[in-house]
Amino acid sequence: MRALERLKSTGQMLFHGDLKPENLVVKPQGTVVMIDPAAAQPSGPVPATLHYNPLLLRESKADVMAIGITLYEILTGTLPFEQVPWEYAGNPAGGETVRLSLSYFLSYVPARELNPNAPPELERIIYRCITIPEYGLEHLRDDLVSFLRKP
Repeated sequence: MRALERLKSTGQMLFHGDLKPENLVVKPQGTVVMIDPAAAQPSGPVPATLHYNPLLLRESKADVMAIGITLYEILTGTLPFEQVPWEYAGNPAGGETVRLSLSYFLSYVPARELNPNAPPELERIIYRCITIPEYGLEHLRDDLVSFLRKP
């Protein structure tokens, strides 16, 4: 079911599509609200912020990448990438040249090199969010819950 159809039928979206710090609002009682969902756009260009959805994905992996990039930014004060891979945006799986180019693009300075206090577990979560295509929202949720439960 397409994201817009799911939103209309259940009130729940499969993904946001344009997660970034500016689209996350923390209410006074501590709940987090996501605003400005790009996922509600049924077709046409992906209305996303490229530094948080650098591959212009229209799936939940866009949110996973955005969360990893946001965690990186929180820990280091900077984004992991200075540029976005314009020529490969929206086509993350194509041939050997694309995979090699994306692997170069997706290389970044590890968070602990910029912030020695960055927890190794969060650094691993960030790596998985950004570089592993199969690492989805369920994996991210499980890893974050596990991280938060550690003493």
